[in-house]
Amino acid sequence: EGDRWKMTDPGNAYGTQETIDSIVKAIDKVNEAFPEGTPKVIIGHISAKGGGRLKPHKSHQAGRDVDLSYFYKDNKAWYAVATERNIDKARSWAFVRAFALDPNVEMILVDTSIQKILRAYALEQGEDAEFVDRIFQFGGKSKRPIIRHVRGHATHIHVRFFSPNAQLSARLASQWL
Repeated sequence: EGDRWKMTDPGNAYGTQETIDSIVKAIDKVNEAFPEGTPKVIIGHISAKGGGRLKPHKSHQAGRDVDLSYFYKDNKAWYAVATERNIDKARSWAFVRAFALDPNVEMILVDTSIQKILRAYALEQGEDAEFVDRIFQFGGKSKRPIIRHVRGHATHIHVRFFSPNAQLSARLASQWL
């Protein structure tokens, strides 16, 4: 537990140190940008203690995936569907942007309906159009954007983190491939 977040299921919120550090860093960035009245982020599942299958997820097996709430204007409950009317665009964009800029993040799963809202907001705020095109699947120009659509992510953000061990192994093996 923390002053800036609350857990939905602490028994299934085990993560790698990099995962936890990145989550806290992103939450801190939002609170630094909006020091007044920022509600707690709701942290859903990360992984079971020791890893392995965590129902109902296909991922969340190794402490490198996390489900997180959007920020809402009216402090909606966990798993509320985000819409143009209820999402706090400024805080939610700051949160997603913090993850998009984090080198530990492999991908961010956000429903297309929310990508449209956040993308438009980012551009309205003067965010660099090239950056926005590069990171968003919706309306973007990248073949591998970091923010991708997967059905079911209008209620929460799913962030997947890289595995440093896998990256190091790939770098070492690449010299022989």
